[in-house]
Amino acid sequence: MDSMNNGTDSYGVTTGFGATSHRRTKQGGALQKELIRFLNAGIFGNGTESCHTLPHSASRAAMLVRINTLLQGYSGIRFQILETVGPRSQIPILLNHNVTPCLPLRGTITASGDLVPLSYIAGLVTGRPNSKAVGPSGEVVNAEEAFKMARIESGFFELQHKEGLVLVNGTAVGSAMAFMVLFEANVLAVLSKVLSAIFAEVMQGKPEFTDYLTHKLKHHPRQIEAAAIMEHILDGSAYVKEAKKINSVNDNPLIDVSRNKAIHGGNFQGTPIGVSMDNTRLSTAAIGKLMFAQFSELVNDFYNNGLASNLSGRRNPSLDYGFKGAEIAMASYCSELQFLANPVTNHVQSAEQHNQDVNSLGLISSRKTAEAVDILKLMSSTYLVALCQAIDLRHLEENLKSSVKKTVSYVAKKTLTTGAIGELHPSRFCEKDLLKVVDREYTFAYIDDPNSVTYPLMQKVRQVLVDSALKNGENEKIANTSIFQKIVAFKKELKTLLPKEVENARVEVKSGNPSIPNIIKECRSYPLYKFVREELGAGNWAADW
Repeated sequence: MDSMNNGTDSYGVTTGFGATSHRRTKQGGALQKELIRFLNAGIFGNGTESCHTLPHSASRAAMLVRINTLLQGYSGIRFQILETVGPRSQIPILLNHNVTPCLPLRGTITASGDLVPLSYIAGLVTGRPNSKAVGPSGEVVNAEEAFKMARIESGFFELQHKEGLVLVNGTAVGSAMAFMVLFEANVLAVLSKVLSAIFAEVMQGKPEFTDYLTHKLKHHPRQIEAAAIMEHILDGSAYVKEAKKINSVNDNPLIDVSRNKAIHGGNFQGTPIGVSMDNTRLSTAAIGKLMFAQFSELVNDFYNNGLASNLSGRRNPSLDYGFKGAEIAMASYCSELQFLANPVTNHVQSAEQHNQDVNSLGLISSRKTAEAVDILKLMSSTYLVALCQAIDLRHLEENLKSSVKKTVSYVAKKTLTTGAIGELHPSRFCEKDLLKVVDREYTFAYIDDPNSVTYPLMQKVRQVLVDSALKNGENEKIANTSIFQKIVAFKKELKTLLPKEVENARVEVKSGNPSIPNIIKECRSYPLYKFVREELGAGNWAADW
């Protein structure tokens, strides 16, 4: 104010804005009012078919970030406006009473700050008639009703010199959304490591890929961290075989009270936001691509180490296509995610009469990153449910295979051990090889019809008996020692017993009384499985088995 009284011009206080800063005025309050008016250029839509309103969580975060900036004391705004208590504390009171200004989703290039969306916060606290807010119960209200809800009795602001510029001239919206997006992206990044570890479990993989030395030699700290997380989860597994911008001051000009000086430095350029958000989307897309590749292997019976095709677990695979639709959806998610990985910051357009010829598009990049994070959430949740299905299928597989082995062993002992008069028969030695066949064959490749001669189990069981008969030499010419003579009795008895025992095993698993418990309970990934199955109740298909 002393500088103004001495005839010194100050940007946005006695001058116009941007490319029209050559204009001069002494009507400081009117200038600030006009600033808010012309920046209120956003479009919201009707809220039903089209809605272009910034998410309320982002609006509230933007308010908090802006307050954090202004409280540092270099912006040139009256302190009583920002006090956390007292009659002139509109913005904090609005936050504390859960009254949120409606900000437009689009319309900022984050160059001289997020001018358009921030002007709607200023519009609300100054009582502009076009201002809207959302109350605690989700109702849309005007500025007057918003103040009543927040119990603000002092009335609307009358902006003084620079105070309008102070409220809008910062990167708070882009910074706030970037912070929220980065927080969620980091959570999803950790989750992706957990899911990769569970993937290794259900695929019955080996843990060598997490070995410390492999990743140490890459000299990348985050890679070492990721490997350590997966190694911790897999350790002892029963399945395994062997935010600077937020705390910055970004006004222009800055007010240095100690030197009685206004500093015109253009600190409101949001390039760090835009570039960091572009890079975050690239990383998010890479995580999504890996997740999709793992999902594709999980549902494909050519690659999933014996799991059912499409992770279907019902008795009749002709009427169960499991996660086929989910795989299609995952492909869609992944495609959109890869598209969003394209950078925003290389699409800068010169704006405001070339005054903002190089701008950051920080909020746009943040919004696109928020979209990418939402898509990665869809992928993560779909993948997590599929992994839980794979865990349950491994449990079912173990019980079914055990049932088949017991039945084959029983039938072999009953029909192959002795001859017609009780003598030991040469076919008794076939039992060991028959059980090897059961161990080697993927259970879900035959279990829907275990006696089918077109399925590999019966084909290879018969082959064991035929090979033994061919090796039996001269004994095959004698009825009492012929193995060929035993094949018919063996197959007849197996055909009678096997379907019943397989069905009994399914019923036991379904009823929660399996002969073999689910080994996921012995794994460090169990809490996540339990959360999905028990707390969320998501995707539990056991009742359909």
